[in-house]
Amino acid sequence: MNDLNDLSDEQSEPPISLGQLLATARVERQLSADDIANILCLSPRVIVAIDNDQLDSKLSLLYRKGYVKAYAKIVGIEQVQALAKFDSQYQSECSSEKMQSFSHRYKAKIYDNYLNIITILIMLSFLVMIVIWWLQRQEQVQMAETASPPIIAQMSLNSAELQAIVPALTPVLQTSQVQFNAATVHSESASDQMTQQIVLSFSDDCWVKLIDASNEVLVSGIKKAGQTVTVSGIAPFDVTLGAASAVSILYQGEPFDISPFITGKTAQFNVRVE
Repeated sequence: MNDLNDLSDEQSEPPISLGQLLATARVERQLSADDIANILCLSPRVIVAIDNDQLDSKLSLLYRKGYVKAYAKIVGIEQVQALAKFDSQYQSECSSEKMQSFSHRYKAKIYDNYLNIITILIMLSFLVMIVIWWLQRQEQVQMAETASPPIIAQMSLNSAELQAIVPALTPVLQTSQVQFNAATVHSESASDQMTQQIVLSFSDDCWVKLIDASNEVLVSGIKKAGQTVTVSGIAPFDVTLGAASAVSILYQGEPFDISPFITGKTAQFNVRVE
C-alpha cells in the first residue's frame, strides 16, 4: 500500500523545468549566476531569468535558444536535452516563430519574384529602345542614300544645260565678232587701243567667253565656283556668259553692272572704255 502511495506521489510531482535543470547543474558545479554571466559576457539578470524560467519573451527565440545552449554547455548538460526542454516549455512560441518564419520566407520569395519581373521588364524596355533606335538610324541612312541620286542628276543636268548653251551662243558670238571688227576698224584709231584690265569672279559654275578688240580670245570655257580670272587686253571687250547671275566683273578696278544685259540665264555685252 505504501508503494502505491509513493508511486502516486512520484506521478503527481511536476516535471523539472529548464530553469531548474540548469540552476541545479550550476549549483552542483559550485558556480554562481555571476560566474555564468561573466563567462557568457551577459548580465547576471539574464542568468537569473533563465534559472527562474522568466527569460524576456521580447528577446528573439533564436537568442534565447543560444543563451540556453551556452549555459547548458558550461554546466555539463547535453545541449539536445536542454533544447528539448526549451521546445516543450516554449512550444507555442516555437510554433508561432516557425509560422512567422514561413510567412517571412513566403513574402521574401514573392518580393524576389516581383523584383525579377521588374528587372526583366526594364531589360526588355531597354532592348526595345535599342531596336527602335537602330531601325530609325537605318531609315535615315536609306533616306540619305535615296536623296543622293537626284542631287547628282541635277548637277549633271546643270552641266548639260551649259553644254546646250554653248552652241546656241556661238552664232550670236560670231555675228558679234563681225560687227565688232567692223566697228573697230571704222570708229577707233590706233591711239585708242590701250590695254585695259578686267577681272571676272564666279560664285557658281559658268561658261564664259571674252574677246578683246584685237579679236584675241582672252577667256573661254567653263569656270568653276569660287574661281577668279584676271586678264588684260584692248578694250572694248566682248563678253558672253552662260550663267550671268553667278558672275561679278571689275573693270579697271571698278565694279561693272551686268544686270541690264541678263536675259534668262545668259548675258552678252560689251565692256567699253568710258
